[in-house]
Amino acid sequence: MTQKTPLFSLLFALWGASSLVLAHTVITDQATEGTSLYTGFNITHGCGFEDKPSLPVIAQSVVFPNGPNAIVTRLDTEEAIDLGDVLVGGAHAATLINPAIIQNRDVFDINESISDETGVVRGVHYTEGGLPPELDAVLPFRVSGVTFVEESCATKVRARIGIANWCHHRPGARRADVWIGRLTPVFNDERVVSIGFWPVLTFNRNPVSNPLPANCGEGYEVAVEPSDESIDQYLPVPGFIPGL
Repeated sequence: MTQKTPLFSLLFALWGASSLVLAHTVITDQATEGTSLYTGFNITHGCGFEDKPSLPVIAQSVVFPNGPNAIVTRLDTEEAIDLGDVLVGGAHAATLINPAIIQNRDVFDINESISDETGVVRGVHYTEGGLPPELDAVLPFRVSGVTFVEESCATKVRARIGIANWCHHRPGARRADVWIGRLTPVFNDERVVSIGFWPVLTFNRNPVSNPLPANCGEGYEVAVEPSDESIDQYLPVPGFIPGL
């Protein structure tokens, strides 16, 4: 396997200030209301299983929570809410996360954006390459700024993004680490799914330009995550098998 590192070294220096020490695949930065954000998916290790050695990551896939059936929850009460009451235009998929994948061939040669029939980028597949398990990497992307509804009491929107690191093509091996927080009909193996953990891209309200209304107190946070149907449609990579 050919090791590719030049842009990775630069990205690691740029994003190292985020001081992420987690052993999971995560998003490196948080976004501020009204401002576009250049960030990335941080791969921190290869695929492992129990006491066996980790395998190199040879593909990655991502699904964004920007579909019409995304699950939106107020975190303090756990009640379902309408994203349009929190973000301006939030009822429309592209408004929350309108991602643009930044071309980078230092880890994977193919960076394929997967769009739905409306042209919204719902996912991305990174293939044809690899990352040794002892190295870190950042796969860069950009998201446009969002605007919080002035009357809303929301302080943050936590966008839960599904990510899978793929490490093997064939049955009978440790093939994937799947960061989606819950099991789905396709990703139904609790040994490889990070139940209870999501990679999160946080959008913060700007308290200066858009302060909370006086009756909000400390406000509340909102989570949005892709539906099971979206995960099972956009996260699989052709030729890779979800389970062990």
